[in-house]
Amino acid sequence: MRHFNAAADSLATEALEGRAGRVALSLERKAELNVINRIPEVWYTPNNSVRAKEESESKKSSATAVTRSQLR
Repeated sequence: MRHFNAAADSLATEALEGRAGRVALSLERKAELNVINRIPEVWYTPNNSVRAKEESESKKSSATAVTRSQLR
C-alpha cells in the first residue's frame, strides 16, 4: 500500500509553482499542513525512559482495543 503524505505534496507543489523553496511561517498554514498530513509524527526517547515506561505498564493488567483508525 502506498502511503501518501499530502502535506509534503502540497509544499512540493507550491515550491515547484513558485520555482523556489518555501517555508511555512504562518500559524494558519502550519495548522493546515498538520491537518492534511496523514503520516503520524514519531518521537524518539532514550532507551532508559522507554524501558521504565514498559516496566511500569507491564505491572498493570489491562486490555486495550485498537481500531484501524487509531493505527493511522
